[in-house]
Amino acid sequence: MQHLQTQLQAYVPVRENDLQLQSIRSIVERIEGDVKDTKRSITEQKEKQDNLIIKVLWGAMTIVIGGVVSVIVYFITHPGG
Repeated sequence: MQHLQTQLQAYVPVRENDLQLQSIRSIVERIEGDVKDTKRSITEQKEKQDNLIIKVLWGAMTIVIGGVVSVIVYFITHPGG
C-alpha cells in the first residue's frame, strides 16, 4: 500500500507537468503564429511603401524629362533667342 501511495504522489506531479507542458506548447505555437502574421504584415506594408516611392520617383522623372524636352523644343523652334 505504501508503494502505491508513493506512485500516486509521483503520478500527480507528472500529470500536472504534462498539462503545463501542453499549455506552454500551445502558447508557443500561438506566439509563433502571431510572429508569422506580423512578419507578413510588415513585409506587405514595406512592399506597398516601396511601390509608392517608385511611383513618386517616376512622376518626378516624368516632370523633369518633360521640362528638359520643353526647353529643347523651345530652342529648336526659336533659333537665335
